[in-house]
Amino acid sequence: MEIFKIDRVSVKNFKSLADFEISDIPMFSCLIGINGSGKTTFLQFLDFVKSLMNGNVPQWLNEQGLNNVTELLTLGGERKYSIDIEIDATLGEKKASWKAKFNTREMRCTVETLKEGLVEYRYESGKLNISEPGKKIQTIDYGPSNYSGSIFSFRETEFSKFIRQCRFLGVLDPHAIAQSSRVAKAQSVSVESNGRNLSGFIAGLSADNQHNLLTQIQNFYAPLKGMEIKRQQFGWKSLLLSELEKNVFSATNLSYGTLRLFVLLSQQFTDDKVILFDEAENGLNQELFEKFVTKLQNYGEPKKQVVVSTHSGLFLNYLTDDLARSGVFFLYKDKMGHTHVRRFFDIPQMSEKLNVLGPGEAMGDTDLIELSDQLSD
Repeated sequence: MEIFKIDRVSVKNFKSLADFEISDIPMFSCLIGINGSGKTTFLQFLDFVKSLMNGNVPQWLNEQGLNNVTELLTLGGERKYSIDIEIDATLGEKKASWKAKFNTREMRCTVETLKEGLVEYRYESGKLNISEPGKKIQTIDYGPSNYSGSIFSFRETEFSKFIRQCRFLGVLDPHAIAQSSRVAKAQSVSVESNGRNLSGFIAGLSADNQHNLLTQIQNFYAPLKGMEIKRQQFGWKSLLLSELEKNVFSATNLSYGTLRLFVLLSQQFTDDKVILFDEAENGLNQELFEKFVTKLQNYGEPKKQVVVSTHSGLFLNYLTDDLARSGVFFLYKDKMGHTHVRRFFDIPQMSEKLNVLGPGEAMGDTDLIELSDQLSD
């Protein structure tokens, strides 16, 4: 099975990620830390990188409720107007490494380097140089092109396509999840970060995948008997459900936790390679955690890389010790309010606790505020 995953991320000057690096990211990883430590900021940053590859930075800023791109910059210290980015990735049998400097005044990356297998791309001053072993360097002069984001938003590579196949799901809006979707014929629909367009997305799944999704949701929510998409006038589609003892009803009547399950489980059937879940356990009953964590560790076919944030120690209890050691990352802030990261069970006192306690019990036995203060000294 070919593996597609983000291996390493380095960023400077993005909100609290003033000088941040996380490496050796496994196929399943979990971000923990106190409120405000930077977990959501890191996931949001990866979504921002996706907007660079989509070339839709202004639209992305609007969706985040930001009035100005400078709101992305780290506060305090020397005022800089660029965001430095490095990402290493595995693309099947290839390795890729991308470096970029995003200029907030020009709303695009003014300098980029991408190594993808044996091919190297270098972009600066409007010119893209492409070099391959045994071939003459190819130079493309884009001149004063008017675009936002990355040069690879329109010069597609395997890496840029991979980054566009990252899906971020943040705080989900139950009204947005349950509402009807308007979909044109033959149009593919993606679920938005707040859960909007779920009905349209499910309508676009094959009958087999719709049945598979229903079966998996029934494993979490046994009363659910059936699921269908009601096609209305002008391309509108709504999700209708039925329970064992009830007639058909609208998805708007489902609980928040069940609606979240629909969204979180549905993304197995996308072409996306990386799934980012913020506060993954939010709204779920604790008795469902074991099934949910097990599913996240084997998410999609082929298997997708999954990064989640959580506040729940119980969530961690369903990880093996080996997976907890490699995949649980602790985010904390220093005295300047800048975010840093450590593997949670590489911290000496946490490693000792894991020898006698489960991963979640070790987290629950630790004052995370005190630990953050110790690491920031």
